[in-house]
Amino acid sequence: MINNFDELSDLANNSPKKFAQLLISQYMSEKNSIFELFGAEIKSLLQSNQKLFWHLWTESEQAQLDLLPPPNDKHQSLLNTLEQDGICIINDFFDKNTILLLQNEWENSFKQMPKQDEKAIQKALRNRFTFDLIDGIRYVQSSPFDNKQRILFQDHGKTPSAFSKFVLNNTTFSEVAQRHFKLNTLPTPSFVMAEYLQNVKMPRQDLFWHIDNLSDQFKVMVVLEDMSENDGPFTFIKGTHKVKYEYQERYHKMYAMNGLSTQEHNHFEPGFTSSESAEKAILNAGDIVLFDCKIHHSASFVKQMGSRKNLVLYFNEIPTIRNNILQKFDHFLNFGLR
Repeated sequence: MINNFDELSDLANNSPKKFAQLLISQYMSEKNSIFELFGAEIKSLLQSNQKLFWHLWTESEQAQLDLLPPPNDKHQSLLNTLEQDGICIINDFFDKNTILLLQNEWENSFKQMPKQDEKAIQKALRNRFTFDLIDGIRYVQSSPFDNKQRILFQDHGKTPSAFSKFVLNNTTFSEVAQRHFKLNTLPTPSFVMAEYLQNVKMPRQDLFWHIDNLSDQFKVMVVLEDMSENDGPFTFIKGTHKVKYEYQERYHKMYAMNGLSTQEHNHFEPGFTSSESAEKAILNAGDIVLFDCKIHHSASFVKQMGSRKNLVLYFNEIPTIRNNILQKFDHFLNFGLR
């Protein structure tokens, strides 16, 4: 057992693989004393030592494989695509009747969106979004320069019935997330978000390539109306969800500055990713997009009076070994900023 920080630091510097294995064994045995005693120190070591961080990454991935449940053929073709590309598009997943129910509840939900006055617009121009929590539902609005509106049903009891039945409680989505992340239990969805993208005040063509953050996360987008290229299609680069060697230095810097949170540092410098391979998801009502949040992706902007209406199901807390370990000390300061 590690008794003091000097012993912990020596192990990290002299045997990073053993350090990673110690954290995993402590987590797996539910003996969390090392995290309780040295949580801030562990985070500091991981944020200051790239080699140490990637040892924990790979060792925890292997430990996850050791827990893999017996294989089955359910969703196998979909899972093969996700494993290779990090994203899978399924056309006509929902039939017209289901989409009509979802569209009606989407429309009813947005009727409750608070009106933005000039003060709220000015606040959004400074902070990107304004946030209103009304009856347990979070309403999020940007300025007219982005022209995005979102409704977050973080309280599952407040989720509209059709959203709940067909999206939040859709077992296919949970089963795919389970198998993709090699879990032995079904993950619990975090929430459903309804989203509305409209024509921006100033036309923009730029893309901002990013990943959401370095934790294991999964999303399902449900398209509610037929799209054209003017409707701000989701843009992505297949295969970039896998952490390649050339990504590691940039990703570790991201972890050193952000921890697991989603912030501006998760957006890449021009030329970092292979944007010439980018694809646009120009889809129709009833289509869905399932994706690993580590895929390189970007929102594009609505133009020429287009719009985009969709739902997004979030799995923000996938209970992988790596996620659970990193979450034990993520609340401490990010030492890369000091």
